[in-house]
Amino acid sequence: MATVDTNPILEEVDEVEISIDDTPSNVRGTLTTFPNAGASFHNPPQYIRPRASDLEKWPLNIGIVQIVTGFLLVLAGVAEVFVIPLFDDTSGSLYTWNLGHANLFGVGLWTGAILIITGSTAVRSSISKRQSTVYRFFLLTILSMIVFIAAVILFIKGYAMKWNLPESYPPGSAMFPVHVTLTVLISFGLFIIFLAFMEYYETVFFGELQLLRKFLSCCLPCVCPKVRDLDNDRSPQMPV
Repeated sequence: MATVDTNPILEEVDEVEISIDDTPSNVRGTLTTFPNAGASFHNPPQYIRPRASDLEKWPLNIGIVQIVTGFLLVLAGVAEVFVIPLFDDTSGSLYTWNLGHANLFGVGLWTGAILIITGSTAVRSSISKRQSTVYRFFLLTILSMIVFIAAVILFIKGYAMKWNLPESYPPGSAMFPVHVTLTVLISFGLFIIFLAFMEYYETVFFGELQLLRKFLSCCLPCVCPKVRDLDNDRSPQMPV
């Protein structure tokens, strides 16, 4: 007596998807046939959207904020180094300007200058849409981060060593309020520099621009193979 295997797993599987409206007459269905019985079905992988579209948002706005903050730092530094000491000098003698503990060696001047340069390069990279300006902007961002971290450490030491407390200046002097203003501006400057670094380091170092690999190719050619020049392969209209 012959036996017939009617195992439904070995047969073709038809899946019917039916969507029903409010009325029974409106019935729509789609038939999908899977030719391989028992085959596992996986959803297609969801890929992360490439960050190339983010290049359209290169830091024009953050560059403007950096320029404005840098100018405020320079103005506060000029007041702390040159202007306020003239009013605090009651001896009538010609005041010799110097960079010392009272003004933390002109910290407002050099932090403001580096921030203005970095912000200008950020605006330039947004307008010119060139890889070279993007590289300069990001390298200046790293340099600015190092400079501002050093400035924050210098401020902490100045307060700890009592170089910049109210009693450290002549009575009625405006040095301490200006110094507090510098503290706030430098803290804000470090924040926006860190924000720019975290926003774009992936695209610049590991994305389309491959700055890290180019740097390693230049310094360690035997370890990292040379990256081909992308400037000739890209359209001059590359969004930045």
